[in-house]
Amino acid sequence: MIKHHWRHGLTALAATLGLAACSLTPSNTQTQEASMPSTQAPVTSPNDQRQYQSLMLDNGLSVLLINDPNADKAAAAMNVSAGSQDESDQFPGLAHYLEHMLFLGTETYPDADAYQQFVAENGGSRNAFTASTDTNYYFDIDPRALEGGLDRFSHFFIDPLFTPDYMAREVNAVNSEYSSKLRNDGRRQLAAIRQAVNPAHPFSRFSAGNNETLPVKDPKLREAMLDFYQTHYRAGAMHLVVYGPQSIDQLQQWVKQDFADIPSGQGQQASTPTLFRDQDLPAELSIKPLKQLYQLQLLFPIPDPIQDYATQPVSYLANLIGHEGEGSILAWLKQKGWASSLSAGSQFSTRDESMFGINIELTAEGDQHIDEITAAVFKYIQLIRQQGIEQWRYEEQAQLAAQSFRFMEPSEPIQAVSQLAMQMARVPMKDVVQAPYMFTQYQPERIRTYLNQLTPEKLLRVHVSPNVKTDDIAPWFPADYRLTHDTLDLPTSHANLALPKANPYVADDLSLVEPGTAMAPKQLNEKPGLSLWHATDTSFAVPRAQVFVSLQSPVASENLKSRVLSNLLADWVMDEFNAPGYPARLAGLGYDAYPHARGITLTLRGYNQRQPILLKNLLEVLTQDEIKPDQFERIKQRQLRQLRNAAQDPLARQMMRALTPELIDPAWSEADKYHALEAITLEDLKTYRPQLLAQLHIQMLAMGNLSTEDAQQLATQVRQSLNPALAQSDIEPLKLRQIPTGAWHQAEQLDHNDKAVLLHIQGRNNAPAETARMLMLTHLQQADFFNSLRTEQQLGYVVFASPFPVLDTAGALYLVQSPSTDAAEIARRISAFMVEDQVRINQLNEATFKRYKESLLNNLLREDQRLSERGQRMWRAVAMGDTHFDRRERIAQALEDLTLSQFQAFYTDVLANQRGKLWLGTPVKDVEGLPGQPATPKLWPIHSIDSP
Repeated sequence: MIKHHWRHGLTALAATLGLAACSLTPSNTQTQEASMPSTQAPVTSPNDQRQYQSLMLDNGLSVLLINDPNADKAAAAMNVSAGSQDESDQFPGLAHYLEHMLFLGTETYPDADAYQQFVAENGGSRNAFTASTDTNYYFDIDPRALEGGLDRFSHFFIDPLFTPDYMAREVNAVNSEYSSKLRNDGRRQLAAIRQAVNPAHPFSRFSAGNNETLPVKDPKLREAMLDFYQTHYRAGAMHLVVYGPQSIDQLQQWVKQDFADIPSGQGQQASTPTLFRDQDLPAELSIKPLKQLYQLQLLFPIPDPIQDYATQPVSYLANLIGHEGEGSILAWLKQKGWASSLSAGSQFSTRDESMFGINIELTAEGDQHIDEITAAVFKYIQLIRQQGIEQWRYEEQAQLAAQSFRFMEPSEPIQAVSQLAMQMARVPMKDVVQAPYMFTQYQPERIRTYLNQLTPEKLLRVHVSPNVKTDDIAPWFPADYRLTHDTLDLPTSHANLALPKANPYVADDLSLVEPGTAMAPKQLNEKPGLSLWHATDTSFAVPRAQVFVSLQSPVASENLKSRVLSNLLADWVMDEFNAPGYPARLAGLGYDAYPHARGITLTLRGYNQRQPILLKNLLEVLTQDEIKPDQFERIKQRQLRQLRNAAQDPLARQMMRALTPELIDPAWSEADKYHALEAITLEDLKTYRPQLLAQLHIQMLAMGNLSTEDAQQLATQVRQSLNPALAQSDIEPLKLRQIPTGAWHQAEQLDHNDKAVLLHIQGRNNAPAETARMLMLTHLQQADFFNSLRTEQQLGYVVFASPFPVLDTAGALYLVQSPSTDAAEIARRISAFMVEDQVRINQLNEATFKRYKESLLNNLLREDQRLSERGQRMWRAVAMGDTHFDRRERIAQALEDLTLSQFQAFYTDVLANQRGKLWLGTPVKDVEGLPGQPATPKLWPIHSIDSP
């Protein structure tokens, strides 16, 4: 798998690595070129009908304007080319702390929640992240409120208050964020990797910040923060993207009036020493994780690949090394039972340098053979040197990239603006959109330049395992580790490896069956055993299709053992088909097999031309391939590790996962699944597969660039392969536990240093009117809930309120995670907020309520941005029995009809416990103080839900 390469999403990378995200800034030469004044519009996809225009303000701010007349969401992002790498040693985490402080009021809008409240009232969201060499701020909003959003946003960079009274509070917030991730293995591993690089390089430093590195009583902290802001937050070091339905002229007018007062200047980027000194490599880093993880990471220093963005030599190598097809490193490792996944690509960039990483998820058996695995990797690298640098391979990658660009579908506006703002700092404006897809010229010498860095002498080998010996502890995120600098003595590899052959799945028929068509799904037939829904949809002008095949059987829902066997079977299908199916994924043909409560669903997505071949091959694997003993054991052990490691997941995720068994019948905890899986044998799975396939009802949805005949042919393939005979009525429906009226609580024994409380308020029923009221509840409260419990009361970093439907029944969820406040006190604060907020709700005027309602309606009825998004929405409708495909329209109508007085009466009912409330709390000793009686979910009333 190609992974962590810059062209696959800068925003996603930063989100993955959080504060430690290593931005991928180009060399200084490239940065200057990218920042030169230009009014040139970027090159865009032929499938992109939006209008782009760039401009440079007089203060040096580089701007990209995007007009989308059909946009029902506007967005903006500002990228500042400064991050944690640019702060001094005195206050680690200062750049991150500054990012937090900018949200807390400006001279023009002094209220600490003015920006957040305005965005929330107008149906938007906002966030920011601090990376190594970037800080990125972004928001989306109802287009009618874009002007007001830009005005408030711009003052972050003109007249922030940095109110002294909020400094201590926000240090607490930064510290809470730090505390919430102390048990995160990814953060701990990064902390250990920092110990292996040149200690004089900024990458070696702690960057998150906490109350020790940001001492609020030290007057120099405020001075340092102001100095960092005044030094780096200059217009010439910023890149702004604004997206909306307004004309380019209108967007330009707003940008000029709002952002012209940002101080001019280029900022300062200090030169840095080399990431690794001669004495730093080769090296071996052993890390002991909290989870049961077995990983091998081979890291090599390389020049930052952004300088070669137009020819993609690093992507070329990542494609070969990360290949998963026949003859690949991963295919051989799986045959040996030593690994389950492998990815390759650039990571940890630092403006001038980067690392090429080969990341391998090992099995427990593979953990004992890391020298042999390392030797096999170097054997494959040598094979590339000898045979792999060939023009036809480059041209194949270029063809696939060109197809992806030609039929590029828009991402969510908030994601697009954030990523483009980062991209603007790295490449010339003309390439800012197309850069991730560019393969302009085959340059074998540049490929060899990077390939020559992948040698044992330049290797940092990172071994993550519970079995390693350690002798040191990383600072701040306390990973146990050992660092040595001995040259590896690798054995001769006897791995049977081969470079990939030409890809047979590359599409050459990219025509549309009916240009511009968008039909609602219709049921083509309902013969015994199989129900087919179909919609021709070429409205996105892409030759792609979505196909869903839900295999439902009463065998799957018999008991916990059946559920665990369904999980194993779906995982086995994906593993068995991985090597032969990997070329399809490279060619833009995705597939999946996933378990659910009543069986397994197969999905296909991407270019439709070869989908019949892909479906045929996938069905043959499911029905005919042998389940091999070694393969079964590898998959079983991987699932056991995943279930065991779930106890180390982020606490908020654990809390939300704990809610599911309380509300859905049947559902089991991760611990229940673990114990059931331990007892499963190979013979159990071999017996289960034919039992499941012998008793099937199948639901299918085929939509996209498919005619009626195309869809029917796919259904015929499925019918002939599986011979389903059961009716839908033969399948046990899913069941929802209805929380009785009143308040109930449940203790959760979860392993984490923080405390947390989750409140779930369940709707009375699944009627559109009840759903509309529940949606309005969290829409009205989410900003105030965050501001009160997080900003003002400083309970913790993870604080949110959101809709939380379960099956087709609406609900609201409130969650607070705190490093210091016990569960009973958190619950008291949540309850106090709910009571106090009634005053605000009862004082709402009609105009304000209408504004909230309009923004919620805009979110609810947003047009689908991509075929995949529409396909998923239609599949959920099929799953919920919404065969008129109009449930969201009926909810919208109920919301339109909802009056302020009706909503106020509804909220009074909520406070009076007229709807079921379930409180979950951890740790157990603090739960007695939670509201309500102990939960008894087995006694709760149940109603059935049809869902595949």
